[in-house]
Amino acid sequence: SGNHPDILVFGPEKGKTTISLDVIYQIQEQVSLTPLEGSFRVAILDDAHLMGIEAANSFLKILEEPYEKVKFILVSPTCSALLPTILSRCQKIPFSPLKPEEIAQYLEKKGMDKEKALLFGRSSQGSLKQALLYSTQSYLEIRDGLLEILINRDSSNGHQMSQKLIHLASLGSKESRRLSVQQVVQIWITLLRDLVVLHQGQSLLIHEDQRKKLEVLEGMPLEERLFLLEKGYEYKRHLERNYSVDIVLEQWIWDLASSHCPS
Repeated sequence: SGNHPDILVFGPEKGKTTISLDVIYQIQEQVSLTPLEGSFRVAILDDAHLMGIEAANSFLKILEEPYEKVKFILVSPTCSALLPTILSRCQKIPFSPLKPEEIAQYLEKKGMDKEKALLFGRSSQGSLKQALLYSTQSYLEIRDGLLEILINRDSSNGHQMSQKLIHLASLGSKESRRLSVQQVVQIWITLLRDLVVLHQGQSLLIHEDQRKKLEVLEGMPLEERLFLLEKGYEYKRHLERNYSVDIVLEQWIWDLASSHCPS
């Protein structure tokens, strides 16, 4: 199968959005075994930031009493969601984002047309995983729907706008509701980023194919653009830290409705 018997990969169980205590028990059981071929075993914990409090505390105990022939690798898009006591026992190794052209080239090799590959390469913010997720979901429908919300934010009925946003938030990943909303928030961030770039007179847009629609929003004050962009990053952080999805969506709807007079 091409898998090394001493390399163990763990993460959230299928259909779940957090790493449970059961996963930590599995790690503990597996790393206690003698290496089969190598001189030590490697346990990779993907999406380590998704550990709940109980799971994180249990994993901390493993690190506090380390096994001699085990190396742990924790993979996370952010360190801020990990316990400081776990971070203090780790060596941080940052990975630079991939260039949009590199992602686009990979997607083209997989059979995607050049225009879409470039769009996904630019909007994924250097993450091949994110680009692949975009290519398998209703990305364009979500992107165009969010843009419509921005364009019609003055005239839209508040209830209709909130229902539209909730609908779009359900069109992302089918793996979990949290992941779906995270992906929609990421698309929102790229749209607001383009609006800020346009206001500053720069020409390099992520959503170049939607330039004319973005230019319709030329009357939006820079303060409002920055307010909505910063809020987008806030939703992203909250979702990564396992805040309630419903609360994040409610805050998003409230911020959008009140964005004309940010405090």
